[in-house]
Amino acid sequence: MRAVRNLLRRAFRFDLDAYFLFSDSLESGLLEQYSHVYPKTLTVDFYIVEKPAEDLLLVNLCKEGGYFGSTGQVVRKNLALTSGRADRCIVAKHENQYVAMSWVALGRNTEWPSFAQVPLTEKSSGLLHLSYVKPEYRGHCLQRFLDLQRKSLLAEQGFEQSVSFVGVNNLSSVRNSMACNESFKLMYHLSVEVPGLKKINFFPKWNRESWKSCRAHANRWMP
Repeated sequence: MRAVRNLLRRAFRFDLDAYFLFSDSLESGLLEQYSHVYPKTLTVDFYIVEKPAEDLLLVNLCKEGGYFGSTGQVVRKNLALTSGRADRCIVAKHENQYVAMSWVALGRNTEWPSFAQVPLTEKSSGLLHLSYVKPEYRGHCLQRFLDLQRKSLLAEQGFEQSVSFVGVNNLSSVRNSMACNESFKLMYHLSVEVPGLKKINFFPKWNRESWKSCRAHANRWMP
């Protein structure tokens, strides 16, 4: 039996991942109530980057966070593809540099991750698929205020619901997401990869559990 297990380990690569899937309705009244709220401990401006591939500040932030590539040339190339996917990048700017970013997917269903397909198709939903805050700027609730900005954008685009996901080990993002959303569920994701071939993903049946309340409150975006 041990020989069989060792053979399987050599032939296949297994990976089990767990993450929280969050959902929130885009209630216009609540969004409007907090539309002019900003962090009290830091002066920042929030806005959408119109041309990601041409924005040097965004390229540098992506390189620092390890997103879209390790060199400026590769980052620019991958950022150029985001326009075709109808992605939008919202940034927080402080003292002439980007200190945080949040990416929102407005594109086609086929571009959404497999585990997000069901909640995204139940209603007209937009997806947060990447969020990053520079380490030295964490603790100012920038992730929460970016959450408000992206949900306002989704509401303006006619979406009824927002969906996001966070790895179980990302405790800071889990805490912020619990405060800024209405419901969540714990998801499991098993990957099997044969060297040289495409990775195959499996989603166990217990992922169909019902949504649980985050107990979100009216002042959800406040520290």
